[in-house]
This record gives sequence, structure tokens and C-alpha cells, in this order.
Amino acid sequence: MVNADGSGKMKLSRGDVQERWPAWSPDGQRLLFQTIKGDQWQIFVSGAKGEPSGDHAAQCRPFGTSSTTAGFPLPGWGLPSIRTMRVAVLFMDFPDVPANHSTHEEATVGLPYLESYLETVSYGKLDVELVAHHEWLRAEHEHQHYNSVIAATGRIGISRDASLHAIELAGDQVDFSNIDVVLTVFPSTHFFSGVHLGTAVTQDGRTLSLASVGNVKRPEPGGLFAWGFNAAHELMHAVGLTDLYPFDASLHEATGAAPRGKSRVDVWWGLMLMRSWFFADSTDSRLRHTWRHGDGQTTSGYGNNLDIAEMLAWSRWQLGWLTESQVRCINEPAATVTLSPVAQPGNGVAMAAVPLNSHEVIVIESRRMLGFDRGVRFTAPEGATTTLPALITEGVLVYTVDSVIRGGHLPLKVAGDSGNGRVDDFPVLHLGDSVTVAGYTITVAADDGDTHTVTITR
Repeated sequence: MVNADGSGKMKLSRGDVQERWPAWSPDGQRLLFQTIKGDQWQIFVSGAKGEPSGDHAAQCRPFGTSSTTAGFPLPGWGLPSIRTMRVAVLFMDFPDVPANHSTHEEATVGLPYLESYLETVSYGKLDVELVAHHEWLRAEHEHQHYNSVIAATGRIGISRDASLHAIELAGDQVDFSNIDVVLTVFPSTHFFSGVHLGTAVTQDGRTLSLASVGNVKRPEPGGLFAWGFNAAHELMHAVGLTDLYPFDASLHEATGAAPRGKSRVDVWWGLMLMRSWFFADSTDSRLRHTWRHGDGQTTSGYGNNLDIAEMLAWSRWQLGWLTESQVRCINEPAATVTLSPVAQPGNGVAMAAVPLNSHEVIVIESRRMLGFDRGVRFTAPEGATTTLPALITEGVLVYTVDSVIRGGHLPLKVAGDSGNGRVDDFPVLHLGDSVTVAGYTITVAADDGDTHTVTITR
């Protein structure tokens, strides 16, 4: 490309290849051409200055790792994320830890939330079909027999062998021929947490993925533990999403004691658990919630653990739940984007992304007190109830993605992370707020109560 007087000559392609059939776009801003090298034929679109075209969403899809990933594409072994996912649910207890309640009671604290959550956050694109076998399958050995070190976290937990044993015990009572994943549930009165146990288990001619909830022994037995969120998390590992929280807790440790009158607040974002934390006043009104007791009395509490359950826009895009028209990929030096809330975007833009290089992206999304961001209903063992705070203020969330970083090693980080997960305050931007990340300044220019408009300037 040259100026009319012959100056400013610039080559638009790169590499030692044959180049053919250049064609300008109708607006004169982009050039399409074909390259040939050996038996490899490719088509490229470049901007008028040799840069990628500004709104081409593929520029914001960095390649990820070969296992569970924060990038694209999701691994070939993963279950499809758009269609019906059939989940066989098996309930197992142990001779030394027998269940003292029915499988129907156990199912009530997990399965309805699991199904509702995944079908809602997928905008109806995933249909979860649960096939529950309502019988406590008694393991042959005590629970310690099945313990092993969980590779991801280093904790001791019930291994894959127990789930394989559950499938064996179910025998002919369960038809696995049209099942995608087997979820084994251990008594939540004695166990908590969850784990994805891999694939390549063949039963009834079907290759199954394995997951379990309740694979870690509780220090003391107690009431039924609500495990629906944990189960949804593990099922998304079966699709290919990776863990976003640090496996090594020291990565997010505070240095020194909390300032006087302050307490640490941990914030967990989305199903795959991107994490950040900040210091807040011990009586911060944003964290206040009311306990309602059986005798009619009420007391106040202050949350220090915020579970903001609406799935991140980035994860939804990986899964195909957000379409290209709902993602704005920014390559130009300045842009203005109006963002609809990620919980209910409709036909609006739910995510803006700024590619920094071949594996790093800045992501911007709008969070409103809608859906699973409204708060978490909680019942204490003694019967008191409350709604624990989740999204304590509405605003714009900005974070970075590094797709080549493995799960558990922080592939996603909230903007403003000081290096150990700490941010200055609850990490959403309000009207007039700005944050600068990797040379880009993101500013909230407007908030009409439904959408946020942001400017992005390089």
C-alpha cells in the first residue's frame, strides 16, 4: 500500500508465501487476500494499516492449553456445551460413614440448583437432564480405602476408584448407554467439596466422564451441605473449563496483619471461581445482612466471603453461550461500547475484549443485581436464615485473561490485582471510574440503570 505520490510504501502481508487476489472491502478500510505455501491455502483480512480488522471477534480468541483451558478451543475430549447433557447421579455411602437420611433428601440440597443454574446461565442453550438412581450404594470398604492425593489441590480426598465402584454396584439397575457423565454423591452430612475425575470410562458401550461431590471428609459431621454449585463447577470441567482460583493458597496470602478496624473480604467471581480480595471496614454497610431467628428475633452480620455466582462473560463465550454479535473485539486505539448486563444481555453486547498479544486479553463486562448475583439464601445449622451478600454494588468488572496459564495458576486476574489477589476495594467500576491495564484505560462514561457505556483508550 502506498500514498498517491508513491511515498509511504507498506507491505500488508508477511512471510515467504505466494499472495493472490487482493480485494478491498466496500468501505476501503480492510483488505482481503489469499496466500499459498505448499499445500496450505489461507485467507487473511487486514486493516488498512496492516492491523487486524477492528470488529473481528476471532482476534480475541487466544489458543489455550491442551487440557482444561482458559482459551480456545475447548478440548476435543470435553462434552458439548450446547445440547442436552445427560447426568447419571449415583449416591454412595461407606460402612464406617453410613448415610442416616434418604437419597431424596440428599438430592434436594443439590440437584434442583444444579439444573436451574446451568440452564439459566447458558441462556437456555444447555439442557441438563438428571437421571438419579435413588439408593445408597454401600461401598465394600471404609472411606479411607478410596482416599488418594487430589493432584490439582494436593488435598486428600475420595478418588476415582470409589466412583468406578459405584458404577459397578449400580450394575444393571442403571442404563448408561445414553449417559454423558456420572456424578457420584457422597453423604453431605460427612463430606464436602467436589472433583472432576476424568473421562475414558466405558460402560454399556458409552465413554463416560466422571465427577463427584463430597469427596473430602468434613472435620465434624453436620447438617446437609448445599452442593449444587459444586456439582455445576465439576460438570463444566467435563466440558473443558479450567479452575480460576489458586491451587496454592499462598499466592493470595495477605502480608502482615489487617489494618485496625478492617477485615479481609474474599470475592469469588463466577462458576470457575476467579478470586480477589480487599480490606474493608469491619462494619461496612455494603456487607451487612440480617439474620432471622426462629423466635422472631433478628440480628445483624457482616459478610467476609462474597460468592458472586453469575458466570463470567469470558467463560460463557468459551462455551458458545455468547455469540459473536454479543462480543465486541477492540483492535482500534479508541472505542466506545455499551454493555448489557451479562446475566440478561438479550441481543445486546455482553462483553468487550481487547487483545494484547497472541495469548492475553482484557475483558470488560457489566454486572447488575440480577439472577445469581443477587445474593445467596443461607440457613445456619440452628435454623436461622439470611441472604448473604454477593454483588454488593453494581458496576463494570475488568479482568485479564492469559490463555497459556494452566488452571489453578491464575489464568484470569481482576484488574488492579497487586500481585497476591489484593485489590483496593470491591473491584467494579462506577460512573466516572477508570482503570488502566497494559496501556489501555477503561472508563465508565454512562450508566442508565440498564446498561453501562465504557470508553477504551490506548
